[in-house]
Order: sequence, then structure tokens, then C-alpha cells
Amino acid sequence: MVEVYKDALVVYKKIRNALGTNLEWTHYDQTFRAAGSVAANIAEGEGSKRGKEGVTASRWNTARGSLLETSAWIDIALIDGVILIEDVEDIKAEIEKLSDNLTKLMEGIDVKNTPPTEVLRNRIKNNKK
Repeated sequence: MVEVYKDALVVYKKIRNALGTNLEWTHYDQTFRAAGSVAANIAEGEGSKRGKEGVTASRWNTARGSLLETSAWIDIALIDGVILIEDVEDIKAEIEKLSDNLTKLMEGIDVKNTPPTEVLRNRIKNNKK
């Protein structure tokens, strides 16, 4: 869980660096609420683990939803001209990494030591797409 949480903070920091303090952009606050929610829900899910698997899964699903929302806001920031394409590409690469690691976490796979091919095998084995 620690690796995924750290990944979420990296995404947040990269967005913060790319957008700076452009408070005049209409969606500035919403973008940071979504990005911050990813890390917060990962942490809440971990804190809920003891005897409450449903709560943990729910929080991690919420983190995934917030991550997708964050990705959408970054697309909108590009359309609105408040972020550089280079920054978008960098942030999107981090979002993809975080999404993969969050999926592994949700499937109970060791995020730090599992190659992507093993994740695919596990999905096929469990009939997950």
C-alpha cells in the first residue's frame, strides 16, 4: 500500500508543479480535490483493513474513480490552455503507473515485486478483464 500511496503523492505534486497557483482557472480547486482524494482514499482504505474488507475495497474503488476524474481534469486543463502538453504527458504517465499499481493492490498482488505479465496471468486466471 505504501508504494501506491507514494505514487498518488507523486501525481499530486506533478499537477501542483504544472499548474502552479493559477487560481483564475475555473477548475483549479476541483482538480486538486480530485488528485488529493486519490491519496486520501488509499490511506483510508488501508486504515479500514482490519475486518472490513468491503470498506477497504470501497475506498480503493473511490481512489480509482478520483484518479480517473483527475485524468479528465488534466485533459480539460490542456484544452483550456493552462497546462503544457509536456506536463500532461508526464502526469498521464504517472497516472497510468498509479492506476496499474492500484489495480495490483486491489487484486492483492505485491505492487513492488510483481511484473506486469504476472498481473495479466492473475486476471486471466480469475476471469477479470
